[in-house]
Amino acid sequence: MRHLLLVSRSGGGSEIAAELTALGAGVTVAGCEVGDRAALAALIRGIGPDRPLRGVVHAAGVVRDAVLANVTPGHLDRVLRAKVDGARHLHELTLDRPLTAFVLFSSAAAVLGAAGQSPYAAGNAYLDALAAHRRAAGLPGHSLAWGAWDAPDGMAGRLDDTARARLA
Repeated sequence: MRHLLLVSRSGGGSEIAAELTALGAGVTVAGCEVGDRAALAALIRGIGPDRPLRGVVHAAGVVRDAVLANVTPGHLDRVLRAKVDGARHLHELTLDRPLTAFVLFSSAAAVLGAAGQSPYAAGNAYLDALAAHRRAAGLPGHSLAWGAWDAPDGMAGRLDDTARARLA
């Protein structure tokens, strides 16, 4: 990839942008909540023909830890907005684009379950189904089911001891 548009809620990503630029990529960093369809549509419309959109990699994720009995509508909204709504919006808003890749970062939690993270597991199951739907429609679609990334700045790095014990 020669040109990358990195999107995050905050518009952060300067470290990875610098790293990718050093490797020869042209990088633009933008702030956008992918769960906000209107904002995402405006961002996609702003992609010029000189750097056409050819691929999407959706890596959004939010952890809102709670056992199933304690899951509230707020838990569901927070987790599913970034993961499910964002992926659905990207799918719908790029149907008219000649994409060669549509990659969704999912989680093994969708298949194996994740104690205390049922909204997260459900959101990832949706990503797996969306990728299958796209492929059935003749569109690119891949869902990569990752395990926990034990990095202090990653989602698993923010889990408390109880949540880590459940994962173990």
